[in-house]
Amino acid sequence: MSADAIESEVPHRCVVCGCKDLWRQKDFPTGLGLLIVGLAIVLSSVAIAWFRPVLALGILMGFALLDMLLFMLMKDRLVCYRCHARYRNTGALTDHGGFKLELNERYRQESLRLQSANQDLNPESTSRSPQING
Repeated sequence: MSADAIESEVPHRCVVCGCKDLWRQKDFPTGLGLLIVGLAIVLSSVAIAWFRPVLALGILMGFALLDMLLFMLMKDRLVCYRCHARYRNTGALTDHGGFKLELNERYRQESLRLQSANQDLNPESTSRSPQING
């Protein structure tokens, strides 16, 4: 990989595959996020079951506030569209924007075409169903 891929601690292209298209994402563990959402659902449902709608609404608003605080406090990381390599603690990330679905779809289609071409070149590597003679 060329030396200009990382400049002042910020990658301008992927060090793994050389792709110039990187996007910014919050560096937050997905499992913890799901746990927080599940806890909010359970606690607010219990409050509703006890006929305490104000408490249930307070619980949901409290978790929304927690979500907003976590969003503001969490650092960003860079993700490569092509190989999905992740770069943490990279300094200022103002050069890179958020996720773009059309760009992601372009790289996904490219990957599918490459897989299809590789299977066409090596047909014996694909699994074949056994033939039944009868």
